[in-house]
Amino acid sequence: MKFRILILLIILWPFLIANPVQDITHLSELQIIEPNNWRIEICDVARELRDTDSLVVESLSGRAKVVRRGVLTFVVINQDCLSDSLTMSRDYDLIKLYYYFKDGSVRINSVRVGNYPGSYLHNIRADQSVCRWYYDDKYFKNNTPSFGNYNTLDDHNMGLICGTFVKANGEPLKERTIYFDTDPNHWRSAKTNRNGYYSIKLESRYYEISSLYIEEFSQYIRYQTQRFDLEPDDTLRGIDFIPLVTSIKPVIKNDLIMFNNYPHPASNYTWFVIDNTEIEASAMRVNVYALNGRKVDSFIPSAYQCRYDCSKLAQGSYIMTLQHGREVLATKKLQILK
Repeated sequence: MKFRILILLIILWPFLIANPVQDITHLSELQIIEPNNWRIEICDVARELRDTDSLVVESLSGRAKVVRRGVLTFVVINQDCLSDSLTMSRDYDLIKLYYYFKDGSVRINSVRVGNYPGSYLHNIRADQSVCRWYYDDKYFKNNTPSFGNYNTLDDHNMGLICGTFVKANGEPLKERTIYFDTDPNHWRSAKTNRNGYYSIKLESRYYEISSLYIEEFSQYIRYQTQRFDLEPDDTLRGIDFIPLVTSIKPVIKNDLIMFNNYPHPASNYTWFVIDNTEIEASAMRVNVYALNGRKVDSFIPSAYQCRYDCSKLAQGSYIMTLQHGREVLATKKLQILK
């Protein structure tokens, strides 16, 4: 039996790595000590670098080809590995890594730092690095650079924020589960107490939060925007969330959009029904999240009524979101019962 499984894995391996769930080869860590003193780590779990013709590093100062590198799981490159001089800035830069594969395909990893538009990595120190967690596509600040090792997302790479949630009338939002969906692939949850107080650990980086998902209401609520830069092992107090609306409503343009499913609870399959919208079904997307915020599935509905195979989901509760572009049109709690 073990021999048959081994043979099956050998046969299927090329197909398994052809369409990975996430980037298996990626820019996993970056440290900029001085403009001419920097280093980049490439995590190459599947040894895909063996299939590359060339690597190119680019910053706002220019671009240069990597002329010296290895084919280990972790490849670390610096200025000495390049064909030309290349500088980087912690204050304002866009760093890109181009992988040119032998089959003609190209993969690009990029990271924005400092005050570059779209950056969420501000105020980086020379002794810090920015790391990408293997299971996610977001970077965070790290006080203990870990070049040559897998990046881990633990308490030392996170910070604590705490404060209160209140209603529009000033009363505390009591005993509600709040989902901080600050990353499209990973949510984190916190629960308020009787006084509306909450605390939650988040990845160390810059945040700008203007809406959050409240589980018991099954809705997104708009709040006065909170902006803060979270350092590793830091604690920020007084991050209070006050709603912008006078009553609790979904953050959608058309609050008549219906998003239901049956049977519910579901076992091996369920039918999704979308009503009261002029948006084409093929222009929308359904995302499935576990309660810990991890995205477990995502698909484009083939019609306003479509069958969804949920046999691969474990028993438990999930959150479904119906999206059009970056706008969340509706949400739904899905219960799986085996």
